[in-house]
Amino acid sequence: MFNPFRYVPIAGVLAIAMAAVCLSAIYRHGVVSMAEEQATHANFAVARVLVNSLGTSSQGILHDATRGPAARPPLGRRNGRLKREVRSLIRGLDITDVKLYTLNGLTVFSSGQSGIGAMVSHPAQFSDARAGHATSIIDLDNQRSLLARIMPEPSRVLSFLPVRSSAFGPVQGVIEVHSTVTGLVRRIDKAQLQVLLTALATLSALYFVVVLLARRANRVVRRQQPDRLSHVNSAHYQIYQDPLTGLPNRASFTAHVRETATRCGRSSRMFCIMLIDLDRFKVVNDSLGHEAGDKLLLEAVVRIRRSVRESDPIFRMGGDEFAVLMDGLERVEDAARLAQRIIDQLGEAVLIGGHEITAGASIGIAIYPKDGKTAEHLIKDADAAMYRAKESGRNRYEFFTKDMNLRAMERLGLETALQRALRNEEFILFYQPRVLLATGKIVGTEALLRWNHPQSGILAPDKFLPVLEESGLIVPVGTWVLRTACLQNAAWQAQGLPPIRVSVNISSRQFRNGSLVRTLSSVLQETGLSPKWLELELTESLLIENTDAAIDMMLQIKDLGVAISLDDFGTGYSSLSYLRQFPVDYLKLDRAFIKDLTASEKDMAITVAISNLARSLKMGLVAEGVEELQHMEFLRHHGCEEAQGFLFSRPVPAEQISSMISEHGYSKGYLHRPN
Repeated sequence: MFNPFRYVPIAGVLAIAMAAVCLSAIYRHGVVSMAEEQATHANFAVARVLVNSLGTSSQGILHDATRGPAARPPLGRRNGRLKREVRSLIRGLDITDVKLYTLNGLTVFSSGQSGIGAMVSHPAQFSDARAGHATSIIDLDNQRSLLARIMPEPSRVLSFLPVRSSAFGPVQGVIEVHSTVTGLVRRIDKAQLQVLLTALATLSALYFVVVLLARRANRVVRRQQPDRLSHVNSAHYQIYQDPLTGLPNRASFTAHVRETATRCGRSSRMFCIMLIDLDRFKVVNDSLGHEAGDKLLLEAVVRIRRSVRESDPIFRMGGDEFAVLMDGLERVEDAARLAQRIIDQLGEAVLIGGHEITAGASIGIAIYPKDGKTAEHLIKDADAAMYRAKESGRNRYEFFTKDMNLRAMERLGLETALQRALRNEEFILFYQPRVLLATGKIVGTEALLRWNHPQSGILAPDKFLPVLEESGLIVPVGTWVLRTACLQNAAWQAQGLPPIRVSVNISSRQFRNGSLVRTLSSVLQETGLSPKWLELELTESLLIENTDAAIDMMLQIKDLGVAISLDDFGTGYSSLSYLRQFPVDYLKLDRAFIKDLTASEKDMAITVAISNLARSLKMGLVAEGVEELQHMEFLRHHGCEEAQGFLFSRPVPAEQISSMISEHGYSKGYLHRPN
């Protein structure tokens, strides 16, 4: 096993060396800048003193130098006197030479041994001084290594200052002052050595502390190594294995498909992946409990393993979904035969907890490289094929095809359009009245969502509601429906119309969202609608997903004063034990029992039974889809209280509901009833 602590001593030595080099570089840069600044300032100060002190003498030399050759006195007369003055002024200083130049750059004075009559050696600085600007440079004779002197001898500072007859007079010449920085360099060298020794001592001490700590840590790691390996193996198992079935999981499946695609790509071979979804697992899990569901999953693994070859790995993708990878595929028909074997095996009844269960399976198949060349594409394609199998009646297999990909793109476009519709307020509500069968009076109305599409016009919910559900957009859209319906009902009452109850369908996502009660309370407060004029329609399948949580949520809704109806009753699970527990106000009899009501004795018997059941449980009964007078008469005769359907009114905009209610609150369709 890799042990990083063994490299700590080497790393420490390297770190100290690098730190020493970096400190030297930083120090070098800092002290050179400091030396330049100090030497320049000092030289300027001396130069200005000389200019002020030698004003008359220097101006005299400059004046003589500007005369013609015939009238010019010998320069040596004044030079000797000026040289004595300069030497007395610079005695004890680091100044080595003072020169005086005419405006054309001719040297007319030098405190050194030579140089009179020569031209200026630094024309750029001379030009600045002649223009009236003082300037300085540092003249380094040579450069040495990093660890040698930072500013090697001899080094000097050259300052150029303008010479004027008065503070604001014209420039008459330029004075140049040379000074050495030898003393400063020596001090810098000494300070540098002290800094490096201090740094090395500190880093060495730190190095030994780190080495001691590393050795101690190394001993601890060696003692803990067996436990650590055990934890690593356990974590690896949890990441890549399913704990219930012991099968590799989704992460392992993706990695396996990616590896197989790479290998088959090099050898130009085919393979296929199958996604297998148990058709009735949710019913078993919800009705018989999770323990029964786990037993069904384990039995499914046994049957899938019985169907595939030994070389075909099986994976659990999560929930009730499995996957099979079939490598070395020679013909597409082989994949179809394997899929059918799996379906036949899973279609056989299994006995769990005294119940005989037939699960069945829907399988989606994607083939490499025809359907995709990457693991992600193949899994997405197989998933689309599996959903196609479910839509086509379940207990079957489907291959991925290009038209399925096109459908997926269309679905994505529809989802984007629905998001835009929510932002642009393209959704509208239609309302279908609910009629009291005893009198024909309108006592309620159901809010129904429509999409006012910019190009296609009014669209019914079956065109877009599934996408709203699957994408999660149903939650914000559902909140909009709830608020809009409450606002409309409050508006009808504000117009002086007789109050009626408005019912709103609640989706499973809304119900499980966790914020439904808070949203209801907020909407009622915002719209000012009394809760007794609002009804929520829930489906049976929604409520049995988690019975205890559903009952708790329904009780909170009832505490607000809002009524609850059980929608599409009779077509779902219709368990009397559930119905006994649910705090429901109304049962809504599904239209499937109404359309052939007077022609089917079974439908009549079921309708009468449900009517008696509702009456016994003190629940109201509402029949949906009533379109015939004889249906209405049968329902009224057998105790059904309310109904809605085309006989009374189709879903209409809010304005038409207003006119219906205003005509004494009676349905026009009801007036067609025979005497």
